[in-house]
Amino acid sequence: MSKKILFSFILIGLLFSCQKEENAQDYIEKGENFLKIGEADSARENFQKALNLEPENCSANYGLLLSDLLGLSSLLSMGSSLITGITPQQGVDTLATQLLSTFESLLTRIQNAVRVIEKNNCRYNFYSLPIFVGDMMFLVMGEWGQGEAQLIGGIADLLNGLIHILLSQNYEFDIRKFLDLFQSRYQSYEQLFEDPLKLIRFMGYIPSTSKDFLKISEARKDLFNKGRNELSSGLSRLKRALEIIFSPDEKDKCTYDDIIMWSDEDGSGNLSSGDLIDIKVYRYDPQEWKKASKDFKWKYAPEPYEKWKCDSKKVYRGCLPLMGNLCLEEDIVQSVITSVIDDKYIKTVEDFLNDLSKSISGEYTEPMTIGRCNELIPEAINDFLKLLNTEIPKIEFKNTLRFNFSEFFKEPRSLRNLLPYWFDEDKDGYAEFLIEMESRKLNYVKTFKNDTGHFPEKINFEKQEIKIGIPEDCISPEDDDKIPLIYIAFQDPSLGGLIEIDLSPIAKCPNDPSYPPWKNLSEIEKKEGIYMLNRALNDIIKMLNGVLKAIPVTGG
Repeated sequence: MSKKILFSFILIGLLFSCQKEENAQDYIEKGENFLKIGEADSARENFQKALNLEPENCSANYGLLLSDLLGLSSLLSMGSSLITGITPQQGVDTLATQLLSTFESLLTRIQNAVRVIEKNNCRYNFYSLPIFVGDMMFLVMGEWGQGEAQLIGGIADLLNGLIHILLSQNYEFDIRKFLDLFQSRYQSYEQLFEDPLKLIRFMGYIPSTSKDFLKISEARKDLFNKGRNELSSGLSRLKRALEIIFSPDEKDKCTYDDIIMWSDEDGSGNLSSGDLIDIKVYRYDPQEWKKASKDFKWKYAPEPYEKWKCDSKKVYRGCLPLMGNLCLEEDIVQSVITSVIDDKYIKTVEDFLNDLSKSISGEYTEPMTIGRCNELIPEAINDFLKLLNTEIPKIEFKNTLRFNFSEFFKEPRSLRNLLPYWFDEDKDGYAEFLIEMESRKLNYVKTFKNDTGHFPEKINFEKQEIKIGIPEDCISPEDDDKIPLIYIAFQDPSLGGLIEIDLSPIAKCPNDPSYPPWKNLSEIEKKEGIYMLNRALNDIIKMLNGVLKAIPVTGG
């Protein structure tokens, strides 16, 4: 070997040995640069490389978390491509599980990152996370802490819980026949929205022709219990998020730059009217952002929001853009929030989330009444309705329903039994869901001026004759109702033991059956159970219609 060749090898070796080996911080900086311009996949790749070197690194775990949040839009695009790519050979069950599993993978990564952030008590300064919603863009700017992590983790737990419950079901049906029938009924997309009720009823064709549709999948039934645990965990995390956000934190030297900010201005240690509450999410012009984000040198926080002056304890109070040239003064938002939310209200919400979490897990077996929702309505809102002198003096749920979550979640449950009955009511050869709507205002819903009942008196369902007809129900639509009344012939009015009913708090109808309070609908005739459930549901709809008419902004 000549000396020149040997020298060349030595030189190359020296060059490689002098090359800097990238460390975790290098990958974090690269990930942040990609995150700032909305490149979720590239950001995630670099944060993951940092985690491979330092699995407990706070910035890398939080960066990965934010990358996955930013990547939701691309995941939705992936979902639509899966749907368009379906073939009859794949089968609907395969498609459904693939699509749900894709969401599951992303949410599981979020859950894992939140656990590490929680364990290491991480905080993360990242002032410019772009979030796109349709044609709008928002910048989230500030410090991410434990409260924000628990909030994100709670939402991820709830979503993954629902996905795992859905994954425990079977979705197989003959998609060729369904699409052929669908195309014969609807020749254009416009027709889908001409009569939404007709479309909903049409979907009854699927379970009527597929005996295993929405039954528990034996191969995936364990996911039902996993989903139940995640729902319970998600509610606990939301409770924990509130506790962290609205509790003094001596370690947080500057509360003014938190994404969800609470500053105890009066030093009381509790949330009160003189305190500052702010959520640092600002709308921004996406076109201007795209021009400015061509390189990584741009300061991603616009001038007014570039920093929060913690030394002088001042927060920029600007104008939150709404649409066009309209904006809402932040001081107005601040005064509204602090007049509605106080320490007592936060504690009420925390107790509600705690009880609901333990009911789902089975730790609490006592049913929860719908009247508990009244606790979640701030007193200031009802005081405002009184000032308006509206027909409805306050928003109030009457105690007509209570929910036994521990009973419903005690074992894997087939969702098929929670569907309405299906029946070929119009004699066209195809079964439809037995659902009716009434409205004198919405032109897509049929109006029955002299309606004395709902559903056929009796039907043949899976070789059984069943009475389901509802007599006159004492509830009729008004001309200015915003929401149509709805009647659903549920196969199981108790919804798997979830619901018990007491009609005594509402005005009595001549046809109301006489039962003791809190009757389990699984213990009575289907006809009476369907009637009682619809009476209770429509009373809630009437209340909501009254609320919508009471609010001037709705045009009521």
